[in-house]
Amino acid sequence: MTERFLFGTSSRGERIDALRLTDTRGNSAVIIEYGAAVQSLIINGPQGPVDTVLGYDTVEGYENGTCYYGTSVGRVANRISNASITVDGVTYSLTRNENGNCHHGGTLGMHDVKWEGSFDGETAVFRYHSPDGEEGFPGNMDTEIRYRLDNGALHIVFRAVVDKPCPVNLTNHCYFNLAGSGTILDHDMKIDADRFVETGPGNIPTGRLLEVDGTAFDFRGMKQVGRDIGADHPQLIAARGYDHNYCLNGNGFREVASLECRRSGLGMRLITDMPGAQVYSGNFITEETGKGGIMYGKNSGIALETQYYPDSPNRPEFMDITLRPGDVFSSETVYSFYTL
Repeated sequence: MTERFLFGTSSRGERIDALRLTDTRGNSAVIIEYGAAVQSLIINGPQGPVDTVLGYDTVEGYENGTCYYGTSVGRVANRISNASITVDGVTYSLTRNENGNCHHGGTLGMHDVKWEGSFDGETAVFRYHSPDGEEGFPGNMDTEIRYRLDNGALHIVFRAVVDKPCPVNLTNHCYFNLAGSGTILDHDMKIDADRFVETGPGNIPTGRLLEVDGTAFDFRGMKQVGRDIGADHPQLIAARGYDHNYCLNGNGFREVASLECRRSGLGMRLITDMPGAQVYSGNFITEETGKGGIMYGKNSGIALETQYYPDSPNRPEFMDITLRPGDVFSSETVYSFYTL
């Protein structure tokens, strides 16, 4: 079942609609045209319905917010060092919006703009045209995101094309809390990854991939998020917790992680075709009022952002993420919920 309704008006005078998806089990997802953001994801658990993602009740909240709650992030998610890329010998200066680097596509990127939403049957489709030079990136880029809710699983499919060569790394930035409120430090998590990307100043990758074995970063077996988050590890100290790209094992479309909460009796599987996932434990969430008057703060949510490795355009040892005219960027990520 689908429904479209007015969510609000942006400060630029744009009408922002919301598109609601409801599956046959009564679970629902609301995606808004502002940032193509997942505003709510209500899952029926053993103790009743739980809104499993952080967000705001108003467009103003998304405009003023700094945490990217539920938004679509691009053209290049995560950080680009020195806000600079070189494509085919040409250097482009990008928007510097975090410590001299380009973070999540720039000041507006794709998270602080209006997308055009529509329905294709039971699928919510969002489209955005990024013009040549936006945030400094070369060429025009057209992006489509398709959201489908089926049997408690939210499917997110990204598709993008360009008319000039440009690096592309799109992701969704939902913060999950399977209890709906409180901390995520008591959630249990498993990640199928043997290595993670080491970061230096500004959370910029050094190019080294570190082994998780024997460290606080080892989630190859189910482990409480907060168990080792305070460990004396230089990577944890610098990021004040987890904010690292895990190098996911395997290839193709596969299950790579899971998250469980004993308080609500809900679990969630992460399935993707991407090679990495940024695991961010909400270390810098400042105290603010979220949906329904719920107070958010440090560790109120955890983000599992499927992606290519950070700063890939400036790291030849990482995968080349340059999208060229005639080719298509395509990725799929599924957040599939279950009861414990």
